[in-house]
Amino acid sequence: MYQKDIPGCGMVELIQKKLQEAGCRQIGVNYPGVTLFCKIQYDTCHVLVVADYRNPGESKLSTETLVSLKESVTVFLKAKGFVSINVVVLVVTYSEYLAEDLVDGRVDYWVADSYHNQFVIPAGQPASFGGFETIIRNAFYAETYPKQEAYVEPRQEQPRTSIRHQKKPKRNAIVNDFIIAVNIIIFIVLESKGSTLDGYFMLEHGAFFWPSIKIHGEIYRFLTCIFIHFGFSHLVNNMIVLYFLGDNLERAVGKMKYLIIYLVSGLSGSLLSCIYYLIIDEYVLSGGASGAIFGVIGALLYIVIINHGKLEDLKAFNLILLVVFSFYSGFTSTGVDNAAHVGGFLAGLILGKLLYKKPEQPIQNVESVSKMY
Repeated sequence: MYQKDIPGCGMVELIQKKLQEAGCRQIGVNYPGVTLFCKIQYDTCHVLVVADYRNPGESKLSTETLVSLKESVTVFLKAKGFVSINVVVLVVTYSEYLAEDLVDGRVDYWVADSYHNQFVIPAGQPASFGGFETIIRNAFYAETYPKQEAYVEPRQEQPRTSIRHQKKPKRNAIVNDFIIAVNIIIFIVLESKGSTLDGYFMLEHGAFFWPSIKIHGEIYRFLTCIFIHFGFSHLVNNMIVLYFLGDNLERAVGKMKYLIIYLVSGLSGSLLSCIYYLIIDEYVLSGGASGAIFGVIGALLYIVIINHGKLEDLKAFNLILLVVFSFYSGFTSTGVDNAAHVGGFLAGLILGKLLYKKPEQPIQNVESVSKMY
């Protein structure tokens, strides 16, 4: 996948524009991604901190930053003669969970949810604040702002296999061809509606993002993310690997078992990725068939090994080399969803053992058999 920089125009700029049009005074601060606006009522000053947190992976914002900013503003305004200074942080992000995690209960906050296009006042937070809430709501409902891209962790495309596609039995790999066709059709449809390199667009169309699963219950992302690809090269590289390896596995296990291996491996990759990034508290937007493809490789590796190191034109050495190279490339690169790869591969190994039945060897020497009687 590709990392996309969040453009300068959009929700933050619209909110700032509405605040300025409403006569709110802007306070200059030297904090990247932060803008301050204030409204004065006699000896009271209400301060709204607009914090751009749409790209948490690169943002320098932190809980300590917001707390320090609040304290600095309070000291500054008290020196100006204000008796009461109130501060609320408006976190502009694409998940309420991200905002809650950022403030950590140490400052009052609201959320400008750029994913669901809504203004949220969390429970226990100020319902009204010097009229700022009305201005923010107007910014959401009075105009339509350009949608933003969500943060996308870079992800390694599937490597091309070094295994040559030599002579194979003349059996159609219907399921594998169907899966490839589905991936291509989905890619074409998405490209016709937007850009598959647009992180926000892909987030809206089924990309994997664990906060959406945990907070909003969007469990369908476990499945949909394995059929979408970020860009043409991502699709082509994955489909090349699937084309050269998938039909071998389908012929070995059968159509239905192959479909089970592919889907369950993809889901297992998504699940392990979800658990891993939830534990380390890292926000990753991802998609692609790599988890399922690693499952295909895992199942094939098991089958090749128990068939004395060879299956059709595949050899155990080639597959082991492919596995080692793929994991080495992933673990030595930044932004690769290795959890999905590992989850898919392990699921493929297990399913290969459970679903594959080694064919009985045909009788090749009738004379030697007759001597047994």
